[in-house]
Amino acid sequence: MMDIIFFQFKHSFIKKKNIKFFIGILFILFIFLFKIKHYFREYDLNGGLKDYMIFSVGGWENPILFTSLLEWSFFIFLILCMSINITNDFEKLYIITLNRIGSKLKSWIYICINELFFCILITILVYVSALLIGGSFLGYNPNSTGYTRVFYKNLCDVNFGTLLISEFINFFTGIYLLQIIIRGFSSIFHKINTFYVFILIVCMFSGFLFIYSNIPKILCPIFYPSLFSLNLTSLYFNIFMNIVLTILFIIFGYFLYLKIDIN
Repeated sequence: MMDIIFFQFKHSFIKKKNIKFFIGILFILFIFLFKIKHYFREYDLNGGLKDYMIFSVGGWENPILFTSLLEWSFFIFLILCMSINITNDFEKLYIITLNRIGSKLKSWIYICINELFFCILITILVYVSALLIGGSFLGYNPNSTGYTRVFYKNLCDVNFGTLLISEFINFFTGIYLLQIIIRGFSSIFHKINTFYVFILIVCMFSGFLFIYSNIPKILCPIFYPSLFSLNLTSLYFNIFMNIVLTILFIIFGYFLYLKIDIN
């Protein structure tokens, strides 16, 4: 089975649509790079890889602008589109599995496990790409910098290795949570493209309220994978909440999945 999954991932990844999604992801990572380098010069502060990782895949642009929300939203949206598009290639396999095992519960668990597997692969790919881009242009110095001390005081004293691991887990659990939410609700929408546009608008609107009106982060899905305004303790709590919400939405998504008729 694992051989089939790896083959399917490789086959799906090289499809033109997924390559375009990945190029779009890399493009936004370079935008993050150019912006933070501009801020290094503008504020006359030295910066490094730690700042870039918080700024980019950490989802915490500082100083924060409205364009920051747009960039982060499209960054996450492209990752989700790529991941969901690859897992959708398994749709026929889902149907075969459901017909074989004759249980929607087992089939839903199977779908969630596949989503988990592909989400891990894609988030690793994105995260490693960010590390390579940041390291290539800013160096691989893991220490905090002047920029860290001014704009990321909450994370200034956190060891770089600890930050990378915690940030990756937060990023992955946030992406997987969003993917489960979309997978569950998309089962009751007939026009899937309309649903994706609706989700993007809702996420951006809630993100705007989160930044400028301080609504609770739990009401802002687009920032589930983000480090925005977190210290190490609140980062651990955010990871915990991502996991709890994922479990709840897997359960809720199952009841939505029951409404699907698979022939």
